[in-house]
Amino acid sequence: MINFKANYISDAVIKRRSPDNTFKDYNVSFIEFNSANPRDVFAIKDVAGQWGCGETFARSIFNDIQEEYYAGKKSSQYFGITKQRKSFETLLPDEILALAELKNIYDKRKELLFLQVNPEENMFAGEAVYKRIGTAILNSLKTLFNDKEIILKPVESAINFYKANQFVPLEFTSKFIWRPKL
Repeated sequence: MINFKANYISDAVIKRRSPDNTFKDYNVSFIEFNSANPRDVFAIKDVAGQWGCGETFARSIFNDIQEEYYAGKKSSQYFGITKQRKSFETLLPDEILALAELKNIYDKRKELLFLQVNPEENMFAGEAVYKRIGTAILNSLKTLFNDKEIILKPVESAINFYKANQFVPLEFTSKFIWRPKL
């Protein structure tokens, strides 16, 4: 059976600002997008448009999933964090808080090509309603791929974020790696 909708994988927990200006746990959904589903592709297109003009990680994710859709060949996996809790056959772009793209390197290693949190909610947004979205998607990916290493090449502004999430520099490269505890 072919699944023609985004696939709910698990709950994830982020922080949401409450009326008293403190942050409390807030449940969200960790999902996988289906590159064969035009609705999923268009949801990512809409998110990429909402999250900025020009070349963003969301735009790169959209370009890759669109290419897969038209080529009919899957080479990456696409994930998201969404406030949406049901009806994943129609994703609501306004509810998506983060996107990520992973590529299989070999059986025991994945490469995180892109990860972007909604710019209104990322660690640089002063009045963000939500926090820890990037950590939530990384933790969800680590749980999903608990027997695989995850490598990535961070942009300069994200190095401390990845270090705080247990990624360490990979010797002789500009890449970082997370290794599962076996």
